[in-house]
Amino acid sequence: VMGSSSGGSHALACAAQLPDRVSAVVCFAAVAPFTGDEHWFAGMADDGALRAATAGRAARMRHAERSEFDPETFTAADHAALSSAWAPTGVAADRAAWSAMGVDAGTAGRACPDGQVDDDIALVSPWAADLAAVEAPVLLVQGDEDRVVPRRHAERIAHTLGQSEIWFRPDDGHISVLDACPQAMDWVLQVAR
Repeated sequence: VMGSSSGGSHALACAAQLPDRVSAVVCFAAVAPFTGDEHWFAGMADDGALRAATAGRAARMRHAERSEFDPETFTAADHAALSSAWAPTGVAADRAAWSAMGVDAGTAGRACPDGQVDDDIALVSPWAADLAAVEAPVLLVQGDEDRVVPRRHAERIAHTLGQSEIWFRPDDGHISVLDACPQAMDWVLQVAR
């Protein structure tokens, strides 16, 4: 199972609840279970949506109505990745286009924010799965420069898991860390039972 950002929690939950079906897990820039303390938010460039989610769905919806995308949330490496390897088909490969895309995504999110709101509410709620129950080997791939999900989240997850390995990528941010996908897939082939 592989997950990125908020998808990492889903991948770990699958491993905890379906141990006979999950043979290995890879999480890129995964968010750790919410602790309720300030330390959980530390290092996030924009924690407004998650803080609003802690006050409930109505507060998170109000935040969605007024929030704007900040291109500085991503690093230069993230913007480079979004204009090359991780660029969607048909999108101009430059930072200005991605900034415009961020504005468009923000506008779309304000028009129909339900999915994003649901994800954020889930991230600040107790997980239905116990990480200590994960038996499969887990690889956590984390960019040291990630401004969305700081490195301490990977460290917290690893501390809870029995079998985990962390690859810290010193020059990567939240998106550019995905460039490690081929190596992570090789890791899965080596460790999957």
